[in-house]
Amino acid sequence: MLSSKPFIMTENKLFLYGTLRRAFNKPMFRFIENYSSYLGEATVQGRLYHILTYPGVLPSDQKGDRVLGEVYQLHQPGKVFEKLDPYEYCGPNDPEPHEYRRALTTAKLKNGAEIETWIYWYNHKIILPNRIESGDYLEFLEKA
Repeated sequence: MLSSKPFIMTENKLFLYGTLRRAFNKPMFRFIENYSSYLGEATVQGRLYHILTYPGVLPSDQKGDRVLGEVYQLHQPGKVFEKLDPYEYCGPNDPEPHEYRRALTTAKLKNGAEIETWIYWYNHKIILPNRIESGDYLEFLEKA
């Protein structure tokens, strides 16, 4: 059965789900914002966890597992990832295994469109399972 929803294929999009979302207004977000356009809120299939003082997402094959975030169209992806990969401890000079791994995944925008986007998956086992059931890191911090 063919889907009636559009699928946009590109490698120039970035999904942000944690402290780099616009509400936090951190310096790294402002850097990303200078080289991108905000496309809107979206979800990805995954499980969100609170790890020490920051979030991490693990992929999930469970249909109901969703993580809320924002998608950005990158105008200069190379420039963004050159700075963002080391920030996420997965740059070429970071020791293995990296804290995060950047990979392509599918995100679903509010209008139902599915897009291919980069995400930083958490790259370690979750030892203390502090799962954020809502899938929204901002909401989690507001309630803490």
